[in-house]
Amino acid sequence: RSDALNHDKRIRTLLGAGLMTSKDHSIDSKKHKKKQHQKDDGWTALDPKNPVYNFLIEYYGIKGAKGPRRLARWSPDPSLI
Repeated sequence: RSDALNHDKRIRTLLGAGLMTSKDHSIDSKKHKKKQHQKDDGWTALDPKNPVYNFLIEYYGIKGAKGPRRLARWSPDPSLI
């Protein structure tokens, strides 16, 4: 459990500067008016105006808050199982 928390902290440190504010995210999400359950875990979409984060969005398909959340998901090394 502590490894998962440490991984989450590292990803938040790496992506923190590129996460959109909740205000920016709510404006962007008006385009998609589907019924979605918003998780209140602090993850938001990456800012597409930043060239580095735009690369992650376009090349790796890290879209919306789900993308950074997936990067923050930790799984143990297969050799440990």
